[in-house]
Amino acid sequence: VISVIRAYSIFDLVVIAFISSSVGSYVEV
Repeated sequence: VISVIRAYSIFDLVVIAFISSSVGSYVEV
């Protein structure tokens, strides 16, 4: 369970980073 949560957390961080990048670019424009 811990490894699943850890993997999910890593994936979540990647998604958040991608969304933040997209939002940042959108806001910047």
